[in-house]
Amino acid sequence: MNVGATAGVNPYEGSRMLSVSESPNNDNTPQAYIAFIENLSGGDQVTASFYGWDVTEGGNPSLRIWAAYALNGDINDYQGSTSEGSGYPSGIGWEKLEHTWTIESGKEALVIQARLYS
Repeated sequence: MNVGATAGVNPYEGSRMLSVSESPNNDNTPQAYIAFIENLSGGDQVTASFYGWDVTEGGNPSLRIWAAYALNGDINDYQGSTSEGSGYPSGIGWEKLEHTWTIESGKEALVIQARLYS
């Protein structure tokens, strides 16, 4: 976590913010785990949101909320992508990103991520 401004950007609220970056830019998709929710059942709904900074309207870099399934007790386990996430921000600076997932049958845990697209 960074305290205060980072690269000239002040936190949306408060005095701290998480900064995710890619340097050098090699077209990977850096991700930060935001939450790990266990003991889910098919049909459960999970909603997550955060504020992201983006001033590149219609271009990269950009960010979004994404999620993948895992097994209970293992945040690094990968049981497939949810194949859905938030849209990209509009490039106006700070903007709230939010998404609701409906858990698939047979899935038990969800790893919510902040993803950077360069």
